[in-house]
Amino acid sequence: MTKLELLKKAKTKPDLAKLLGIKSSALTYCLYVIKPESQYKKFSIPKKNGGERFIHAPSGMLKTVQSSLSVLLLDCLDEIMISRFPNSELAKQKAKNSRVLKIKCESSQSKQPSLSHGFQRKRSIITNAMMHLGKKNVLNLDLENFFGSFNFGRVRGFFIKNKDFLLNPEIATVIAKIACYKNELPQGSPCSPVITNLITNSLNIRLAKIASKESLTYTRYADDITFSTRKADFPSTIAKKVNNNYIIGKKVRSETNRSGFVINEAKTRNQF
Repeated sequence: MTKLELLKKAKTKPDLAKLLGIKSSALTYCLYVIKPESQYKKFSIPKKNGGERFIHAPSGMLKTVQSSLSVLLLDCLDEIMISRFPNSELAKQKAKNSRVLKIKCESSQSKQPSLSHGFQRKRSIITNAMMHLGKKNVLNLDLENFFGSFNFGRVRGFFIKNKDFLLNPEIATVIAKIACYKNELPQGSPCSPVITNLITNSLNIRLAKIASKESLTYTRYADDITFSTRKADFPSTIAKKVNNNYIIGKKVRSETNRSGFVINEAKTRNQF
């Protein structure tokens, strides 16, 4: 039985604890006895464009639990992708030993999806950039307050309603309890990026469809969205140039807002 099948079959906290490789009593103590405030260390790091980014890093037992959850969800994601794309490179045995997956393959049948490149196995900031090599224009969008856009209810609801998971509500509640802090996914937790990737997959698909219709390439690395084209400029459905600035098109903006995100206009930029 696969990890995903076992997770979907789980009905109680002990069932989930077993999948995470920890004792049920330890999970209960970590989530319901120790105060969350005592399990996070807050610090800030400077942003490239000024200001500060606040990090809430878990410590002790909670970090161990979150790391185990991250591995479990990544295993489930691999199983989902292999079942969906059985002829892709990802499904081949040799992929398990490679550091990254090929971006260019001999045929479309063996090419696995390359939409999300942040915090995923065999993907990196390098593979994200490779998707846009040789393009005339590369447009970058930034999603504002990315991790803060995922609250407890959104995380719990995803694991209950998403067709790939359809988890027992009690299991979904415990997962959200493990992952969330102060009603959002904390930046600094090992499981936050994995969960954001799962939830944001629907946005990836919708934006990739818009890009495909215009013969563009689309990728996302965490909160950074990229469109690229070989043409002299972007179609108005993607972005429109006004006084040397790019205004995001209605379709892209609508799909982004529909998925619960806001575009940070100040960070929209085009590179040649």
